[in-house]
Amino acid sequence: MYLQTAAGAVALALGFWGRMIEKPPHDFRGMLDNVFRTVQLITLQFPADLNSSPNYQLQIARLAVPVVAVLATFQVLIASITRPARLALLPYTSGHIVVCGSAQITQSALKTLASRRQQVVVVGSDAGDRDVLEGFGLTILEGDPLQEATLRSVDLSRAARFPGAG
Repeated sequence: MYLQTAAGAVALALGFWGRMIEKPPHDFRGMLDNVFRTVQLITLQFPADLNSSPNYQLQIARLAVPVVAVLATFQVLIASITRPARLALLPYTSGHIVVCGSAQITQSALKTLASRRQQVVVVGSDAGDRDVLEGFGLTILEGDPLQEATLRSVDLSRAARFPGAG
């Protein structure tokens, strides 16, 4: 995700640089026009004048911005495709971290757990950001963590043990 953000920022910076070279602003209004035209790269709107060749900064930005958008979409798509497989393999998983809770668990805390390169299973009844969390590599199990059947499906006996945990 950080890589996509950085790549998008670089692409937009190159686009802005290219716009500034192509049409140097003479006042604040010209600067705003270049900012607006740079943001249009996100919507894949390019100038209709095909007789002139844009500078290389603008050419790179015109290619990079759609690639970044495709990669972000691809990550969400892969997460939604792998979700059924992760849920089906959940009973056979061992050494995983099980987190039970609700919306009070912050995304940054879950991202930190996911960065440990260990499978993390989040059990909760509120999966509002499920696609985003699954994009980080987490497995989201919608259910009541107080129900025995839900806990059986995550197989706590095979989950990771931490020192001092019961």
